[in-house]
Amino acid sequence: MKKILSILAVLAILAAMGLSFLPTHAVKADGNTALDSYAGESIAAASGGGFTVSYPGIGGSVAIGSSSGTGSGSQSSGNSHRGGQLAFTPSLDFDEWNGQADFSLTPETNFSADGALTASGNDDGSITASNSDWNLTFAATTPSTGLNQYGGLDFDIQALTPLTSNQIVFDFDSSTGNVQGYVQPPMTSQYTVGESLPGGDTVASVSSTQVFDNSGNLVASMPAYAVNSIAVYSTLSGDYSQLGGINYGNGEIGMLYAPTATDPSGDSAQCAWSINSDGNYVLTIPQTFLDNATYPLTIQPPGDSFGFTGIGVSSSAFGA
Repeated sequence: MKKILSILAVLAILAAMGLSFLPTHAVKADGNTALDSYAGESIAAASGGGFTVSYPGIGGSVAIGSSSGTGSGSQSSGNSHRGGQLAFTPSLDFDEWNGQADFSLTPETNFSADGALTASGNDDGSITASNSDWNLTFAATTPSTGLNQYGGLDFDIQALTPLTSNQIVFDFDSSTGNVQGYVQPPMTSQYTVGESLPGGDTVASVSSTQVFDNSGNLVASMPAYAVNSIAVYSTLSGDYSQLGGINYGNGEIGMLYAPTATDPSGDSAQCAWSINSDGNYVLTIPQTFLDNATYPLTIQPPGDSFGFTGIGVSSSAFGA
């Protein structure tokens, strides 16, 4: 059957094009892949009333929103922005390799329809932007096995009042023009029961996250938070570190993971990312869940909303 693009398929395509499979991110001249430093565990105030997280070991950063108007507190570096209140526009601008690849996500959803969002810092270093309808929390994350290699960012959405749509659309843009996302479909879109496998076995059972053959072996899998996630790649690739440049590896920037929506009763549902015909990113909450959900409703990632990583989250016994 014709497979829908997955991380493994993307890597296979890149390999067929003769691109390198070296580690994705910048490497020290001595070949040590450890980060030069990591400063992603805190969010600092930035010019323009927004905030920023720096990931210097990969030449990366995330700019979070912008603010306007006057407020009760000034914004400066470190945690001294805590307590400041300014009209806040939520957006995320991701940058890697010292500005050679970037992309932004700006919500089309009008989070300020019933009142301007105001952003303030929290004691734990996170940022919360809120009004009577929404609480939006941004928190930097440290490197974590299975989610990111180089740190990431959480973006939690709390709806305080009933949602009028089960989709939140984010305008996608790349000023460098060399970034593209690939939706990672469930295993049920990639395998069918009875399908022939290398070695003579056949597919015996398929779920959204696991594939077993007729001998009972697990032959392919992916974590639930990777199902309907988006892998973000740059067209930059190859290792130029020995020439004083950057090791782009296979070009992967990171993963935008699928979050879970949970209501106060504990009922939950897995959300899904997709890319629409305009190239924008759409987060869909199952309507059947919303029909019976109570509020406030929290949409929360598994650990990272976005993780800087060059490691695929799917695995296969066949390597493709």
